[in-house]
Parts: sequence; structure tokens; C-alpha cells
Amino acid sequence: MPVHKHITSYNEAIESGALAFFGDKYDHEVRTVEISNGSKFSYELCGGTHCNYTGDIGSFYIISESSIASGVRRIEAVTGVNAEKLATNHLSILNSLSSSLNVPISEIKNKINDITNEIEKLNKNYNKLENKIHSENILDIEKTSIKIGNSTLVSSVLDVPNQELLRQTGDQIKNNIKSGAICLGSNIEGKATLIIMVTKDLTNKINAKELIQSISPIINGGGGGREELAQAGGKNPEKLTEAIKTFEKIVKNILSTN
Repeated sequence: MPVHKHITSYNEAIESGALAFFGDKYDHEVRTVEISNGSKFSYELCGGTHCNYTGDIGSFYIISESSIASGVRRIEAVTGVNAEKLATNHLSILNSLSSSLNVPISEIKNKINDITNEIEKLNKNYNKLENKIHSENILDIEKTSIKIGNSTLVSSVLDVPNQELLRQTGDQIKNNIKSGAICLGSNIEGKATLIIMVTKDLTNKINAKELIQSISPIINGGGGGREELAQAGGKNPEKLTEAIKTFEKIVKNILSTN
């Protein structure tokens, strides 16, 4: 469509219907830009458009849109040669995806949806298997527990991927034993992690925080916490078994003499 440009006063331009987007930044004399082909398509004060026809602009692709103030949106776009480069780049990406997924471009979206659904199914199956293994590990750990009077002493070095799972294992064992003390350790990403839990009825005799502070130097680390729960990290995972054996010795001595 043709672009008509006129020089007029600011007031006359506004009165004739021109839109002004830059507030008080205009001078008394302004340049209006009207895009029309029989009827007005756009009529506003010049904001930097210097072309005779809309076709001079060429392709126009919006690349982003955002809010810059209340009721004001910013549109960022490319035109002309830059728009053609963008389109070519996007087509190249689509062709690459089409080749990698072994489907035509029109089927890329459906293929990705299928892959996403399959990954979700695999994750669910993985979580089920992980929970099953986790439950079996807890049963094995509890079989090696030591009974001292009415209390249970549970300790073990586990192969778990993260501190969260180590903590979950301790919580479940704590719920199962009702009364006792627990010390679990694991080599997580090359670092030693220890966690100690004590049931509430024994906190007058056994303090988890004091215990973790006693044994954490063994793994070349330190820790802290509360009387019922404490945790430590260290640089020497090879000493986890020694630290747990020290825990067992201390707790056995406390429970045997009380």
C-alpha cells in the first residue's frame, strides 16, 4: 500500500485523527505518515518510518513482545534482509529437526509430543522401580538393626543419589522402629554425607546434634542440627564406615548404662 507523508502542525495532525505515541517529544511542526489504499489503514505521527510503500519494508517478523509499563507493550521485530535471514535460520532448524526425528516438518510437533509422552511413562516406571528398591533397602537395613532394651539401633552406609533420599530413608526407619537412634551415611557425588535421627523419647539421653559433631571429624567434615535430627558433610567418604561404627559404640554405651 502507498505511504503518504505530510508536514503539518502538531495540533492539526491530532485533530485530523493522527495517533501520537511519543507524548510531549514532538515539535510544533510534525511529519505525519498515512498508510492507505482507499481507506486509512494507519495514520500516525512519524516515529521513524521512511518508505514510500509498505512493500519497501519487505517481510516483517515479530521476534518478541513484552510489557514495558502499565497498558504499554513493546514489540520487537525484524524486516527486510534481516527477516529473510531469520526465516532461513528457522527453516534450517526445522530441516535439522526433521532429519533427526526422521519425520517431515509437518509432523515434528506430533513427534515431539509422542517423545514427551514416552519420557513421562518411563519416568513413572523409573519412580515405581526406585520406590520398590528403596522399600527393599529399608527392610534389609532393619534386619541388621541392634536391639538394646526397648530401643533399636540402626546404622548403615547406603548407595543413594542424593541427600533427600537419604533423609527419606531415615524418616521411614524412624517411623518403623518407634524408639531408637539411626545413623545413615552415603557417598554422594564424591562427598561423605551423614545423617543422625533420634526418636523423641530418647532425646533426654541421646542428642543427635552432639553425636554428629563427635563423629563428623572422622569424615573430615562438620555438621549440626537439632537434638532429634542432625546432618554432616565431609571430604572423606572412605571413612563413612568408621564414623558409623563410632556412632554405634557411643549409642550402645549410652543405652547400656541407662
